[in-house]
Amino acid sequence: MYSIYNLLCSLAIALTFVIMFMIQRKLTPLKYYSTLQFIKGENVTFLMVIIRIFMLLILGFSSYTIFSDVKIVLLGAIVGSILIVWPVVLNPRESFEVYITKKEVLLSIILHLLFVVSAVSIVYTSIIFYDLIFNFALNQLINVFNNYFVIILFAVFGFPSTNKFKDMLNRKVYERSDRELEKLEESQYGYGKNEVL
Repeated sequence: MYSIYNLLCSLAIALTFVIMFMIQRKLTPLKYYSTLQFIKGENVTFLMVIIRIFMLLILGFSSYTIFSDVKIVLLGAIVGSILIVWPVVLNPRESFEVYITKKEVLLSIILHLLFVVSAVSIVYTSIIFYDLIFNFALNQLINVFNNYFVIILFAVFGFPSTNKFKDMLNRKVYERSDRELEKLEESQYGYGKNEVL
């Protein structure tokens, strides 16, 4: 069962879901599309669909990062997607400028319910891959921190001269490049650059 806290968290996710779509519609109207556009035969590009999928993946990933509970995130996604489509599902004829038949009404309702199912599926997919994505991002952050710890310290606490800072950064990059080049030569030719043939 859901506690009051869990329900409030799910409601927050649902409202974030709706607001995210409203912001996309306001900021990038050319990249926004609705299920009605499919029904009306309007142009929906592959890029529009990819952007929508990416937004839903980000919503699922960030919600799971914050709440760490699959049930809360999925309930929020279900409620949010239903909030988006419920006006059209309840009264589909008002969404069209022309009269539509009962068959077209049924098609509209089915497509909007498919939106709910697909949105929740995409959010759930982001939760499934959460550990993989999170571990990859964490490992990359640790790698950067380990390789550039001294440089980051100098950058944060100040360095007497920006030229000295640039020189130190260039030297660090060149040292790393030389090590990688040496490993490459060893793997390809069986010797490093410091070895005599």
